Formats: sequence, structure tokens, C-alpha cells
Amino acid sequence: MIGAFPDNIDNLFDEAKEKAELLRRGLNKGVRLKDLFHMSGNRTNRKKEFFEMLDVEPNATLYNAKRNNELSGLYLFGTKQNGLVELEYLGISNTIARRLKQHGWGTGQNQSSLAYLMAKLAHDHRGFRKDICSDALEEARMDIQELYVSVLPEKDAYKLYFYEVAIAGILRTRWNNFKTH
Repeated sequence: MIGAFPDNIDNLFDEAKEKAELLRRGLNKGVRLKDLFHMSGNRTNRKKEFFEMLDVEPNATLYNAKRNNELSGLYLFGTKQNGLVELEYLGISNTIARRLKQHGWGTGQNQSSLAYLMAKLAHDHRGFRKDICSDALEEARMDIQELYVSVLPEKDAYKLYFYEVAIAGILRTRWNNFKTH
């Protein structure tokens, strides 16, 4: 059966609390988004040691690879100031490496949803998403590249979607609002 409901939803919420703490603590590893990628000409590529830096094993494939080369799960962005960690944004993806790259180096407002939210607030943008200033998006992407990142693997789709909302609420992440566009 695809997408089976868990037997006990209370257990799932307890798991979400544990995973929230693991993600929060993972930010202390000191890995910034910009540390995970390198520029090669005009292209941004993930570093060979991407998964090692995040202390995870790939659990998914991208582009029909012969072995796992991607990560399905959750990611958390945060900042550190004066020893305090601010929890900025929690996301989920079946291709976390690709999604993280889109957040920091994506070419459009549809790839960089967090950058769009940040640019919208910083520049009091009230129009359509497609009409936001590209310079404002680029400024936000540069800020995102400086964020610390933590990841947790998760392949079960039901748990992944449940965790996204539950953990964002538990951690009270700044940018998650779950408004659709």
C-alpha cells in the first residue's frame, strides 16, 4: 500500500520532536550552504564531499544513477549571532542537494522560494512573484548562501510531509508560513 497512514499519530508527533532537536543541533556542525558548493566557470556544483560534510549517506538517486547520489529528507537553515542560533527555514525534498542549490543559486523566483520571501519583505514587493526585481532575488540568495544548514534523511513520504509542518511549528522557524502561491 502506498502512503499508508501510521498506526499511531501520537508516536509520529513524538518522533517529530526528536527530529526537531536533531536538526537544531545539526546546525552546530558549522556547515554553511556556501561550503557545500563550488563554482566552475558559470556553473555551481556540489562538492564531492557534500554528504560527508553533512554527516549523512545518500538515500535516493537522481538522473537514473547506478548508485544513490541524492538525499531524501528534511533540511533546516539557521543563523548564528552572538552564540545564539536563529532558526530560519525548514524544508523537505526528495532531492536535497539539488534543492539546496536552488535556494542559494536558483535562477528564478519559482526555484528560490525562500529568496523570494526574503526579497519580498526587504523590498516591500506587493506585485506578482514573476515581477520581483532580479537584483532583490540575488541579494536574498547571497544571504541564503551564508546560512548554516542541517539535514536529516527520510524516505517515507507521509512522514516527510507530516514532519515538515510539525517540526516548523515545534522550532518556530522564521520563514515557514505554508501559504500557497
